[in-house]
Amino acid sequence: MTAIGLFRCQENETKCPLTNCFRSLLSREQAFSGYGQTELAGVFTLQDDLAATLDLAKILKSKGAEVIHT
Repeated sequence: MTAIGLFRCQENETKCPLTNCFRSLLSREQAFSGYGQTELAGVFTLQDDLAATLDLAKILKSKGAEVIHT
């Protein structure tokens, strides 16, 4: 089972509840079509600061994320 972390764009944070991303993840469609079984490791919003974004990626990895999608 592949653990997947998601990053969403900061500009969409207040407009998009990630409904289609979650649906695609569960049904293994679109960007997730190449995976077998998956589980969601976590979700973060991209930061303007690259160092902060990298810190968030490290947190996702520590929670088991093997892949991060944006």
